[in-house]
Amino acid sequence: MGCIIPNMGFKNNGAPASIASALFSSTQRRVLALFFGQPERRFFSTELIALAAGGSGAVQRELKRLHECGLVTMSRIGNRKFYQANPESPIFSELRNIVEKLPEFVEPAEERWNMTDAHAIGEDDNDSVDYEELFAALEAISAR
Repeated sequence: MGCIIPNMGFKNNGAPASIASALFSSTQRRVLALFFGQPERRFFSTELIALAAGGSGAVQRELKRLHECGLVTMSRIGNRKFYQANPESPIFSELRNIVEKLPEFVEPAEERWNMTDAHAIGEDDNDSVDYEELFAALEAISAR
């Protein structure tokens, strides 16, 4: 007779656990991949929600945590919030390395980076606007 092994409610589906999934939730992985895969880029909050393909509340909680601990910076232009990876963070280079090395970060992020900003917010290609350049220009004008 064999041994009965109780199912304790864990789902494994036969797939081995990844390092990334052991350390970060799926929302955290998607948000970190966006920030630390393109650290020079600024994202507005609604863009991040669309690109991370997560729930609005979950992504906003991650943004708040990342900003509060100094991993990302936040700036405002009008009523819009922009977020960017903080190169002054003490673990900036480590997070960049993690995002670059682990396939759970790289593959999904590359798919999202290939999306245009217009697709990310549900607009046609014909109406595509480079929001970062637009808001930078508006910021320069309002500073005068």
